[in-house]
Amino acid sequence: MMLTSRAKRIAPGAAALLLFLMAFLGVRHESQRPAPKADQELPSAPVSVEVGYDRLARIKKYPAESQPWIDAEIRCGVAGLVLEKLVEQGALVKKGDPLIRMDETGARNAADAELARHSEASGLLVETERLEKTGTVGPTALEASLAEVRGSRGRLDRARELLARHTVRAPISGVLTILSAKAGDTVELNQLIGVVADVEKLRVFIHVPVAEVGFFKLGEPFLLRVGSETHRPEILFVHPAADPQTGLIKIEAVLNNPNRDVSAKTPATVEIETEAFPAGPVVPAQAVRFTEKGTIVLREEMGKPVPIPVRVGSEIDGWYPVLDGLQAGERVFIEGLP
Repeated sequence: MMLTSRAKRIAPGAAALLLFLMAFLGVRHESQRPAPKADQELPSAPVSVEVGYDRLARIKKYPAESQPWIDAEIRCGVAGLVLEKLVEQGALVKKGDPLIRMDETGARNAADAELARHSEASGLLVETERLEKTGTVGPTALEASLAEVRGSRGRLDRARELLARHTVRAPISGVLTILSAKAGDTVELNQLIGVVADVEKLRVFIHVPVAEVGFFKLGEPFLLRVGSETHRPEILFVHPAADPQTGLIKIEAVLNNPNRDVSAKTPATVEIETEAFPAGPVVPAQAVRFTEKGTIVLREEMGKPVPIPVRVGSEIDGWYPVLDGLQAGERVFIEGLP
């Protein structure tokens, strides 16, 4: 009787526990069920595009550097004090233009003294010639007077040359790329104070791998891009051997630059066409299908895809040139179809 009573008391509790476990496991099962994937919802609608018309070319790019055709150093002809800087760096100058004026007081005084001595010697020569004609003096006196005139003339020329060197002038025509001396500076003889660059022509240097040297032919122009502008320098020289450190071949070209549109040392890029196709129909790469039976595209006809065999060239930047089988203006499917 006691066991029956205890069983009656345990049964309701066990049943409740069993119901709780079944509910917990059911919720957990639902939470672990994977959510449906977004890409399984609906297939995308077919998309077609118009066959374009273009010229496709594969472009190889190389960095290039440019240098002035000629660089001429500006050096001081004398030592002394700089009185005046006559032009600013970056100016366009002609050969012989004055750039720097130095203190020439001592040199001018010396030139004036030599001029006075030469004038005096010249006057004495005239008088000696007159006296020689009258027989007052002999040929020896005349020769001595003539020698004095010649000597004084040489000393005067040297004094004037020294005076002229107190004005520093442009050695060539071009752009004054450097001019470091300024008023108040003390400079030494032969001191480097500037550079003039002739940029009406520029030397263009390119370094390319040995296997790609064949893209560059002597005398042929190529495209040089400087910012948004393009130019056509010509190849002057291809070095026969690669640099032992870089393994690259150095190529030199000349760019005619009469209006100085391109500044020396401006970053530039060489663009070479390594493969090109004539202008014609072109399609996106997604439109081309390679099958066991050949290459096809799905041309749109009355809204339906129709397989069309085509002949294409190499893919260039995501596009194929269509060499045969399509015409510009037709439409082809690129996605949404199996």
